[in-house]
Amino acid sequence: MLTPVRKIFILTLAIALVNSFACAASLENHAASLIKYRFPHGYEIAPLDDLTQPVYSLANRLYQANGILVTDALITDYKKSTHPLVIINDFNNAMAFGAGHIIIGTDYIKTLLGKNKFTNAFDYMTVEGTISHELTHNLKNHANNMYGENELVAERGALELMAKLPEGGYGSYLVRVHRRLNRPAENNKIIKSMNTKGFISISLGTKTQPAADTIYYYSADGTKYNLNRGTEESIYMAGQIADCIARGIMLPENIAVIKNELTEIPFAGDKLLVVKHNSLPNGYIILTSLNGSANDKEKLTLAANIARDYEKRTTLKNNK
Repeated sequence: MLTPVRKIFILTLAIALVNSFACAASLENHAASLIKYRFPHGYEIAPLDDLTQPVYSLANRLYQANGILVTDALITDYKKSTHPLVIINDFNNAMAFGAGHIIIGTDYIKTLLGKNKFTNAFDYMTVEGTISHELTHNLKNHANNMYGENELVAERGALELMAKLPEGGYGSYLVRVHRRLNRPAENNKIIKSMNTKGFISISLGTKTQPAADTIYYYSADGTKYNLNRGTEESIYMAGQIADCIARGIMLPENIAVIKNELTEIPFAGDKLLVVKHNSLPNGYIILTSLNGSANDKEKLTLAANIARDYEKRTTLKNNK
């Protein structure tokens, strides 16, 4: 026989469950109304092809890395769950509608890529970042207001979600921003936070002059080195180095060359230059790829020199 205390506990639990489902149903209905308002005549699901298949794979990989449950069922915990990504034709945008709904258009995917297909690792990272941004809007329940401060929250969230992937970090964020500077106020605030006093200085270009992006490393003798060589590869590597400096792990003993077994992101090389550390979600963070070209020596030298300089300066600082 149930005791009075037990009865109260069961009743309280039942009420909580009813309220949870009622709230979830309300959010689902609200999302449906937003989708209906945005697409009054409906939309056409894009076919599964060489453009859309990678996007679905990237989304699922991102969800898995961050412990996000993908479900078709009613979502009662929007902070930990999402519905499957939907890709549609004739839509040049990516939008979150709350209750786990994200819709991205094939036209927008092409806009992010700057072409009609995926061709390199940075294409994949750019799309990953966009999905992360929209996912953050849903996880933070921004359906009624995705502007202003919430845009900044979504950009920070995208950076955090991407950090759970071995290619994620400041570098992947900088590549995406370099390609698509459409939130200059929010982007600048985040990039300002990437600066490490005395070591790294990052500034952002403009929509018309993205090449004005600068990423400087200041050595022990005060020399200022611009790590942006005008390529996405150099922007990525510089950003990843800045990330490792911010984490305090850009040290000689942590730098390693490993076999490239990352099949989901097509880095142009059979080896990866990485920084290893047990504090990282995957045990390592990628700095760049090595493909056997003459540039490999330059990349290895750059990473080694900065690591030695960083170690020397932090050791001196800690001993003071």
